[in-house]
Amino acid sequence: MLSEDRYSVYLIYASGEILLVVIGILFALQIDNWNENRGIRNAEQLLLGNLKVEIQANQERLDDSMLYHSKSREGAKRILEFYNGVNPIENYQEVDSLLALIQWAWTYDPSMGALNSIKMSGQLNSVQNAELRALITTYEDRINDAKEEGKLIQDLIVDKFIPDVNQYISLNQRVKYLGEEYAIGSSSFSPDYDGLFKDRNLEGIISYIYIWRIEELKEEEQLKEMMEKFIATLNKESKKK
Repeated sequence: MLSEDRYSVYLIYASGEILLVVIGILFALQIDNWNENRGIRNAEQLLLGNLKVEIQANQERLDDSMLYHSKSREGAKRILEFYNGVNPIENYQEVDSLLALIQWAWTYDPSMGALNSIKMSGQLNSVQNAELRALITTYEDRINDAKEEGKLIQDLIVDKFIPDVNQYISLNQRVKYLGEEYAIGSSSFSPDYDGLFKDRNLEGIISYIYIWRIEELKEEEQLKEMMEKFIATLNKESKKK
């Protein structure tokens, strides 16, 4: 080509060859980037899928906890009505069963494995959805808020309520109302219901339990709403795959 003075044609030909090589390299890099992004996206979906399963299990545990806490709250309210004379005592078996419900120190203990795995492994940044990242960041704080209320009530029940009630009504006489598996036989001590309902300190303890159960259930209701929002957001994200 050079010998025939076709220099311009040669340049065009060489430029074309170079352009084809460059396009090939760029295309290969694009494929690599696409494969890498796809791998990151698949890993993200796996993480979020595990998190969804965990939150759904925690939802069921929360529902169980809220059921027992509601029963405890209503038991405390009913006993306080006896103290205040709002409602007459029809039978003392009801008193025993209500005291048993109040002392049910059921605690909420959710699983946090998938969440901690995301946070501790540094994979939070791989979650593309900003709303999901915010939920992951604040989820544990909301759980801790609910658990703190439960711990306060549990300590009050174990340290104050049960010992004070035991002065008047044996634990043996109450626990059978929590389930047949808890029945441990009758007591050799006679119950003292008059003393129970004249104990001002015990009335105050039951009032505290009632009030804190209300606050605890508020925290748990907020946590439940957050979980529902979490699941809905995860479902939307999974549909984008």
